[in-house]
Amino acid sequence: MTSAKMSIAVCENPEALIPLHLALFLFEQAARSQGIAHLGLLIGQRARFENLGTFGRLICGSLTLFEAITRACRLIAAHNTGERLWLKLNGGQAQLCHQYVKEIKHGRQQGDHYVLMYCQQLLCLAAGANWRPREIHFETASSPELTRLEPLADARVAFHQEATALFFSPDLLSLPLKKPIRSSVLPSEAETALWASAPANDFPGSVRQMLGMLLQEGYPNIQLAAEVAGTSTRTFQRRLAAVKLSYSRLIEQVRFDKAMLLLAEPHINLIEIAFELGYTEPANFTRAFRRWTGVSPRMFRHQQMEDRGGMTASHTQVMQATGNLHYSIRDAFPGQL
Repeated sequence: MTSAKMSIAVCENPEALIPLHLALFLFEQAARSQGIAHLGLLIGQRARFENLGTFGRLICGSLTLFEAITRACRLIAAHNTGERLWLKLNGGQAQLCHQYVKEIKHGRQQGDHYVLMYCQQLLCLAAGANWRPREIHFETASSPELTRLEPLADARVAFHQEATALFFSPDLLSLPLKKPIRSSVLPSEAETALWASAPANDFPGSVRQMLGMLLQEGYPNIQLAAEVAGTSTRTFQRRLAAVKLSYSRLIEQVRFDKAMLLLAEPHINLIEIAFELGYTEPANFTRAFRRWTGVSPRMFRHQQMEDRGGMTASHTQVMQATGNLHYSIRDAFPGQL
């Protein structure tokens, strides 16, 4: 996990945002260290759609396989901006197709194997656990043991294809899901929440999300941030300068936003919030929050609970500080935040 720059806590949270290139790098490192060329496929066999957070629950709450696939294709960008998923109907056969849309230097083959098994699981939601595809395409090259593995044993397998794809009968599309997961939350509300937490499409937004992940392990230096972003420190600094942002100011913005969210949860104590924001001492968090807002985090939380419907003088100070803190990024990207 250390070589991939990810903490266990982040990986255990299905809603956490993880850079795709780091996740696939972790797959590749693990496959090499364990000597298992098809590790991605084995992990994909054991994974479950319902464990993919809101995205997975929306898929599993569909009425039919067709609805599940069309939801997955529509919502994949809210789950991962580096992937594309689509359904292709051609005569008497259907294809569930997948591509990585961004350049990937490490772990591409493991990623292909992993995604293939998730696609198979998607079909199995309606066709049953024993369903197997009639034909499989991989974008990547052949792996020595791949075609002898049980999930692929009866299928025609082709490599170096345009997309990774599962071939199946279109008749499956109208089948209801075997064990649909019903939720008390309306699908439209769940989709709104999913898009609200989706990976950002702009550089400042992506960096903010990345820093939110890294802060859980302490204050991330700029060299680490650049490495996680997949770029050199100099390039990272140049891109920040191009949008009139400094690294230290960006850290403050991320900490402030996260603090406001966590303070709204009464069950999370201030010490936990301080460590979540990457502070080694709770007192440092208190001083920073007072500098941003003019009040301590304890006082702010107390006032929030005491007067939810009004705007006290201290609330006004907080709102002013919020505007000031976000001015630089709003100025660089008007209308995006």
